Amino acid sequence: MSNMKPIVSTVWLHDQLQQQKLKMCVMDVSWYSDKDGHKDYLKQHIPGAVYFNFMHRVETNLHFPRNLPEPAVFEEYVQSLGIDSDTHVIVYDNTGRCGYFAGSRTWWMFRHHGHQKISVLDGGLQKWIADGYETTTDIPNVKLGNFTVKMDPTIRCTFDGVFSSLGDKTLQICDSRPNSTFHGAVGDATQGHGSSGHVPGAVSIPFETLLDKDKQVLKSEEELKAIFASSGVDLLKPVVTMCNSGMSSCMLALAAVTVGCPQVSVYHGGWTEWSNRADPEHCELPKP
Repeated sequence: MSNMKPIVSTVWLHDQLQQQKLKMCVMDVSWYSDKDGHKDYLKQHIPGAVYFNFMHRVETNLHFPRNLPEPAVFEEYVQSLGIDSDTHVIVYDNTGRCGYFAGSRTWWMFRHHGHQKISVLDGGLQKWIADGYETTTDIPNVKLGNFTVKMDPTIRCTFDGVFSSLGDKTLQICDSRPNSTFHGAVGDATQGHGSSGHVPGAVSIPFETLLDKDKQVLKSEEELKAIFASSGVDLLKPVVTMCNSGMSSCMLALAAVTVGCPQVSVYHGGWTEWSNRADPEHCELPKP
């Protein structure tokens, strides 16, 4: 794990923008499944921020509806935003989950592509505005960066990786979907995309439980540790997070890294892939 602080506050970011001593790039990564996040960026964003779409030129399929871009595509796109290999990237979003829905996913993507100098703005754009800081409609001019992809496969877990751990329980699988989806409703016993159920041995830690919605931030480290402990998770051992397709699971991974777990990976395929590939005996489904 990197020593780079994975989460920064609005106060910290505002101070850095005022001082202009740190080489950094602020990115609005707001993304929605039903509308164009770039349009919101054009209406208002943090001064100096560029817009990043984590689904840029991504090819999706049945198992990976929120797939990753090809490394060369990611590298070219990030360079076009003016990012160098030593740039500290600060990401924020405005999707209503305290800045952590698309923010955490982008944080994980950059780390998977070898960029450790990346942090998520605690509270996102909503907290930034609530704290009285200004926004703008100005679009910054950037020059081509020299960012280079250096893939880190250790933070992306695969179907085979999860499957091989079922017998010896070498991995602690933490599922960030809602409890109702994890456990399922009576009669919802259909395998396939969108179905309820979970991987055998997985524990449920819904991503919503990680957020302090009154303060619009992630819960404190003490609260996060208590959440993991109450679920029986040993933060000194490897943790794999999962959801449906690699979104909220990145938030759970970020939380685990924040409280010091040394080995955290995201099962990118999540329940979407698992429920379509695994045999019935390896799917804990609701009773019919």
